[in-house]
Amino acid sequence: MPETPDRPITASRTWLRVLEHVALVLVAIGGPLAMALGSAPYLSYDEAAHVDHALRIWQGELPVRGDPLVLGNEVGFSAPIQWTWMHPPYFYIVLAPIVGPLVDAGMVVEADFAARLSMLPLSVAMVYTVRAIGRRMFPSVPAVGLASAVVVALATHFVGIGGAVYNDKPAVLFAALAFLFLLRFLRVPSWGNGIGIALSAAAAVGSRFGVLPMMLLFLGVPVVAALFKLLPLVRALAVAGVGVAAIAALNGWFYLRNISITGNISGRRGDDWVIENLGRVRRPPLEVALDRGFWSKMLQQYSIDSYADLPFLRDGTWWTLLLFVVPLAAGIALCVVGLVRRPEHRIERILVLGTILAVFAGMGLTVVLYVAGGGGWNSRYLFTITPFAAPLMALALLRPRRAPWLFAIWAAIRTVLVALQLRAAELRADGAAAPQGDAFPVLGWGSIGLLGVGVVLALVVAFAMTRAAERETAVGESPGQAAAGSRPDAADEAAARER
Repeated sequence: MPETPDRPITASRTWLRVLEHVALVLVAIGGPLAMALGSAPYLSYDEAAHVDHALRIWQGELPVRGDPLVLGNEVGFSAPIQWTWMHPPYFYIVLAPIVGPLVDAGMVVEADFAARLSMLPLSVAMVYTVRAIGRRMFPSVPAVGLASAVVVALATHFVGIGGAVYNDKPAVLFAALAFLFLLRFLRVPSWGNGIGIALSAAAAVGSRFGVLPMMLLFLGVPVVAALFKLLPLVRALAVAGVGVAAIAALNGWFYLRNISITGNISGRRGDDWVIENLGRVRRPPLEVALDRGFWSKMLQQYSIDSYADLPFLRDGTWWTLLLFVVPLAAGIALCVVGLVRRPEHRIERILVLGTILAVFAGMGLTVVLYVAGGGGWNSRYLFTITPFAAPLMALALLRPRRAPWLFAIWAAIRTVLVALQLRAAELRADGAAAPQGDAFPVLGWGSIGLLGVGVVLALVVAFAMTRAAERETAVGESPGQAAAGSRPDAADEAAARER
């Protein structure tokens, strides 16, 4: 039912939307800003290598395999060789005018902090993208978009790499955008949505090679949908073709360079330096896949191994189970139950859920093969699945609908663990020369305060949305339309009527 100006609930809906946007921005920047300002500069080898890569671009050259770093940072960690050379240059082109002038002026530490702060817009964009995905997937569930955004904003690596210099964040953002355009295209197969899938997929692959299989999956889903008569076949094939062409046009030259240097498109295989110098070993893929320790480590999307610096949180396995595995499994189960009970758009919903499950399986296999080949056990490599897991987790955490107390408890626990994540980073930095001064840790903890305010506002809005939907359902309105911000748009309604 459309809103009318003379209804008293209009003003309350407006305030809910305003508070929701304030909450979204605060949770998006709170955690990453805390880590950006509160942790010492160059707190990892990888961060130094990424900043050095941007500096190389500023100097007018692509880094070459095996080169030493030219950054010359005297604090924090410095990678022994330039091991990010196999990544496409686009992310570093954006960072180059931020990093280059500061390093040229002798402000190497400041260059790291400036690059960290430049990542914050990506965090905000990702939060809003995940919110839109949640609303698209579950339009009848009040506050699911907001809850999805909070779930992803409180993820360990959203906070960690959002406040550091890594190319994971743009890769995951563009992957999430591609999925959002896919959801839109399945309901409204316009050329705009199709081009959105293609360009987002090309940009994702232009950030990290590891998302290529996922992007090809997204481009193939419309073709499968067309075979079930959900979409025009010619248009679905055209979108898939344009997407593959865009990926090749934007990134083909660089990955051909990787092949010419290493014989492999990813640029990783054949490079034995890491094996020889970092003590890593190659293992059979099946042995890795059956290793419980491997999965306990890799699934720490809502826990983190750095809690080992805090003795009372030495084992993060229980946090992984309670805060990630159980809500995700419950969300998947609720989707399956919904598929059985509700016939409307069933094939489309099966395709969406199947696509997400394929993303989980595909990224899990990718990481297994990477570690089997001698790669590191870094749970950051599975951060890619978080934007797709968040709506399913939010769906489970918002039950029962009348009062989402489970979501409130989950969010409170995660906020505390984010604060402990910052404390663990400070403890790791104690032994390093990190001249950021006393003000920076204070600013970091102040940013944790911003995150806490954002979470509280989000919970207030979620409860208000839920109560408003309950009240309006009692007088005959659809809860999906009554909830502020969760009504399908006019294009979707028109497409549904046409079917």
